[in-house]
Amino acid sequence: MTIPFLSILVWLPFLGFAATLVFGTTQRRARNIAVAFSIVNTALAILLTVTFITHWFDAWLPASRSWAANGVVQSFYYVEEYRWVPTLGISYIMALDGLSLPLVFLTPLLVTIAMGFSWDKDYRPKGFFALLLLMEWSILGVFVTLDFFLFFIFWELVLIPMFFLIGIWGGPNRHYAAIKFLIYTHVGSVIMLLSIFAMFLFASPVLLGHRTFNMIEILQAVSNPAKRALLGTAFQFPVFAAFFFGFIVKLPSVPFHTWLPDAHVEAPTAGSVILAGLLLKLGGYGIFRIALPMLPDAATELWWVMASFGVVSMIYASLVCLTQVDLKRLIAYSSIGHMGFVLLGASSQNTVGIAGAIFQLFNHGIITAALFMLAGTIKHSAGTRDIPKLRGLGERMPKYSLVLMISFFASLGLPGLNSFVSEFMVFTGTYGGVPYQPYREIVLIPLLAVVLTGAYYVWTMHKMVFGTFNEALGHVHDLKRNEIVVYSVLIAIMFAVGFYPTLWIGVVQNPSLYLTGILGGTP
Repeated sequence: MTIPFLSILVWLPFLGFAATLVFGTTQRRARNIAVAFSIVNTALAILLTVTFITHWFDAWLPASRSWAANGVVQSFYYVEEYRWVPTLGISYIMALDGLSLPLVFLTPLLVTIAMGFSWDKDYRPKGFFALLLLMEWSILGVFVTLDFFLFFIFWELVLIPMFFLIGIWGGPNRHYAAIKFLIYTHVGSVIMLLSIFAMFLFASPVLLGHRTFNMIEILQAVSNPAKRALLGTAFQFPVFAAFFFGFIVKLPSVPFHTWLPDAHVEAPTAGSVILAGLLLKLGGYGIFRIALPMLPDAATELWWVMASFGVVSMIYASLVCLTQVDLKRLIAYSSIGHMGFVLLGASSQNTVGIAGAIFQLFNHGIITAALFMLAGTIKHSAGTRDIPKLRGLGERMPKYSLVLMISFFASLGLPGLNSFVSEFMVFTGTYGGVPYQPYREIVLIPLLAVVLTGAYYVWTMHKMVFGTFNEALGHVHDLKRNEIVVYSVLIAIMFAVGFYPTLWIGVVQNPSLYLTGILGGTP
């Protein structure tokens, strides 16, 4: 007998959502129920990660499914497959690989940290904590589901709790920000849905002889060059474009980014942590799970499109950050720039570059969670996020200032902290990538974003931490106990991954090799 571990991991937060709504009659009870469910799920995610790396408990879990392509074995582990609506080719399929594992590990961890940061939330706490669990459920569903029909359901369900988190617990312009968020991301989803139908109605019959939403079967068929040739570039190009549009809206990439700063500024701190740390990662995950391996001929030819969007996002967002006075808006734009690394790595057709881009999804999630909580902490303590007013905090808030400096250094890519590794891999892989061989000098252009990132973080740190304290802020308090706990976890991960990145690099290496092989790139 095998244990359906992935189903337990996905559906436990939904059970917690229901339990919080039914039994969370007081603030304390609602919080404790939600936190308990999320902590248990975090423990399960850690156990799953250990099992994936060591294979200690594989005998208790469902079997894997593998195939070879270009000399590389692509494996999906712990596959759970049940025929749901056979006449329509719809199945309940959940599985895990090195691409999804870091994000599956990250999801319950960040939700638990967001809850810990919001320990004293007293306005409609039952709905607040229940929606965080609903968000955890839907995001985990996206990362482990391998049926297009179920994938799209989870993809859309993510929007509902975030819409309400912004619209109910957000700032003064929360209704505008919530509606803008919903419209932008839903339009992207609708365009993506057209590509899903194209894969179901045209690609699957050509590749497999029958219509199906089964992503594993489609991925395996596309890995065969003879079968892939049957699709033709006339099919792959428009379908890739529609998928890519849906993913870069969620990522987001310039110029489809304008919903993000408004959503972040108005969202409650926990909402910003989930939005930047997890929801944005859905776009990057979709590129590596669907766009590149299912439509590789189009991805190979359109590498310059991915690179252009990535580089423009990196430089534009960095320049905008230099002009910001609101700390939270600055962090929001920095997220756009750091997601540009993902697109640049995806365009490299190089194992190191692709692995760095996947690794960047994980690293950015850790760092941006800390940054948005820092913006929330200073707003609660000082009553403002205006950077020019927040001077001399090192004198009155030494613990906060230390965490701020470490997080800034991690985000700008300081060696010894986690982001340096993934960003260095992206640049190294891009420089050695097949498309860039004739003109490697253009890698200097995205390097400008690294310089600008260092400039706006050092400027912000100089304004906030050093100098004479602004007495107009009144009494400010340093970090509370619950904040110290959540910051300590994130900073420990930043240093641990920075000094020993081999663990996660080993996890993402196989999917990176597979993607490089199918794209005809260089290992």
